[in-house]
Amino acid sequence: MPKQRLGGLPYLKTSLKFNWNSSENVDSNELSSIMLKLFDFLKLNGFSVPKNDCLSPSNDVLCVDDFSNSQASIGLQSTLDAMFDSSACCVFFDADSIRPSAVASALGLYSINCSETTSVYCIPGLIHQISLSLNRKSEAIALKQCPHDLLAELKSSLSPVGIMQSKKLFLICVLSLVVVLSDFAAVKSATIQLVDGIHAALSSIKAHKFKKMYVYIAKLVV
Repeated sequence: MPKQRLGGLPYLKTSLKFNWNSSENVDSNELSSIMLKLFDFLKLNGFSVPKNDCLSPSNDVLCVDDFSNSQASIGLQSTLDAMFDSSACCVFFDADSIRPSAVASALGLYSINCSETTSVYCIPGLIHQISLSLNRKSEAIALKQCPHDLLAELKSSLSPVGIMQSKKLFLICVLSLVVVLSDFAAVKSATIQLVDGIHAALSSIKAHKFKKMYVYIAKLVV
C-alpha cells in the first residue's frame, strides 16, 4: 500500500525496477514507420481534429479533451480506463510522462497487472507526434482494435513494459513470492506459470534437486 507523507499526501515506493525502453533496439526509420501506421489508423477512425475546430483563434492551443470510441482512446484518463476494463489491446505512453519515479512505479505496476490483456509501450516524443498528426495535446493512446499488420509489427519490433530481469531480482522474487511443491497430486489441477529468467534464480537455490517442481508466481495487484 502507498505510504503517507506528512500532510496526508500518498506516495509509492517499490524495489521493483521497470524496463520502459520499448524502442531501445529499433532504429529511427522503423519506429517512424510504426508511428505512421498508428496515426493513419487514428485519423481513419476520427481522432484528428481540424485546427479551426480548436478554441484558440490563433490555433496555437491544441485540443486537450479525452476522446474514445470503439476503435481507440486518446488521453491519459481514457487510456487508463481502457486498461482497467480490458478493452485496450495496446497502449502507448510518452517517455516524458513516466520520468517522475513515483509515476513510473505506479504506471509500471498497473501495466504489469494489465499485461494479460494489454501490451504497454513507451514511445519517446509521442506528445509531439500526437500534436502534429492529430492536433491534440495528449500523452497516452490506447488501441482497442489494432490492424493485424500493425499489431504484428509492434510485437516483432517493440518491447512491452516489463520488470527488469536480473539474477538478484528474480532470486528475491523466488524467495518471497514463489512456492515450490514436490507432490504432484497436490497441484495436478494448478496452472504452471514460468517466466523468462526464472531458471537462473531457481538454480541459485539448488532447485534442481526437487524431483517435481511447480512454480506459482504472485500476480502484482495495484
